Amino acid sequence: MSPTSPHGGPAALAEIIASGARDAGMSITSRQRRAAGGVDVQIDAVSAANLFGWLERLRQAYGVVPTQLSVVRDQGQLRVRCSFAESAP
Repeated sequence: MSPTSPHGGPAALAEIIASGARDAGMSITSRQRRAAGGVDVQIDAVSAANLFGWLERLRQAYGVVPTQLSVVRDQGQLRVRCSFAESAP
């Protein structure tokens, strides 16, 4: 697995997502690997700056972008659901 290409299956993708969230000071509420590959993530409370900064760092460092993204404002924070797919080798 190279630093710009997360080819290591769903486990590697999940770790990239989780470590990036920790680095951004975010707490992932739930994370599930999908049977078809990829990872679904839920974050119950995050600021817009942290969310979009995290997504941009994932894109720049690993080429990882969400395939689906749902964002809902909730009491000054954002509640987020996003899905990531494994990239093709």
